[in-house]
Amino acid sequence: MEINRQTVQLLRPQLDAALQALAKEHNLKITVGNCSYDPSGRATYKLEVAAIREDGTALTKEAAHFLQIVGFTKPFQKTDLNRTFVFQGIEYRLTGAKPRGGKKPFVGVRVKDGQLFQFGEELVAVCMYGREAYANRYKSENADRRADAAEAASYR
Repeated sequence: MEINRQTVQLLRPQLDAALQALAKEHNLKITVGNCSYDPSGRATYKLEVAAIREDGTALTKEAAHFLQIVGFTKPFQKTDLNRTFVFQGIEYRLTGAKPRGGKKPFVGVRVKDGQLFQFGEELVAVCMYGREAYANRYKSENADRRADAAEAASYR
């Protein structure tokens, strides 16, 4: 059998079907990703395996990263994952955060069609909690810094 584009495309549905049975047996979500192949007869598929949580959703890389950083990004809480918010009259669902997201680290999907979008921290916080709650975040951080500075000065 020759490995080419058509062969790889024919194999993908069969791989999906075989892996779904395995995923169901072990309560996992298994996704077959991109495939690369070369003329020498070798193909490599990317395979992603995620555990299914109690709420029935799979923990993606972005969701896991959001849960890791949630303690450092006030006012967010772990329960904000998969929470909906409205921006410019359109409803979105927060699905995680990208580690290298830069100015827009948060990832969400538009509820009506599932299209992915990236959002800045301030925008999501204001849409979920209101502008005042986001502003209070900085007040509490500055108060903590002043207290730390005062404590450090007392040791001198």
